[in-house]
Amino acid sequence: MDSSNIFLTYFIPIVSACIAYRSYKLSKKKIEQNEQIYILNKKQIEQNEQNFHINEVKKVFPCIISETSFKNEVKICNKSDYPIFDIVVAQGINTMNINEGEINTSVKYIRTILPKQEIVLDMENKGMGMKKFLVVGIFFRDYLGKEWFKDSYGKFEEMQDYKEMLKQKKILIPPYDDAIYKISD
Repeated sequence: MDSSNIFLTYFIPIVSACIAYRSYKLSKKKIEQNEQIYILNKKQIEQNEQNFHINEVKKVFPCIISETSFKNEVKICNKSDYPIFDIVVAQGINTMNINEGEINTSVKYIRTILPKQEIVLDMENKGMGMKKFLVVGIFFRDYLGKEWFKDSYGKFEEMQDYKEMLKQKKILIPPYDDAIYKISD
């Protein structure tokens, strides 16, 4: 066997195998890098969606219309682009933890508030003559099914199973009757 046959028979296949192996390793490394980039992008997208979601929820808020008027009117504003559901409106003094069910006024239930809608409710004030210390809290479910609490002082937190908590404290018992309210101008 002459040297050119040996070269063709052994050397070229070995070099080809080495090149193929190196190509395989490089492509495998590239696939792993792409998977890591995909995971990072997925996490970033999820974080962006979560931030968007929280920003939409922050556009829902309660407020007391007038602390000096004879009526005890409360406004619930949904400035978000999505409806909110199962809204429970409660009122208490600013030293109470409404989010934990410390409520000594009547509560109102509203099934749905549409996007960009504001409603006004008359709340019964059970003998509390300290209107300047009143705080309004709302429990609600957002368009993704998450449950939240927000009050007129800016307290904001996720609130799982708020209807069950209010039921156990005998504050809101099913069946829920829709409150009478007016749509604000």
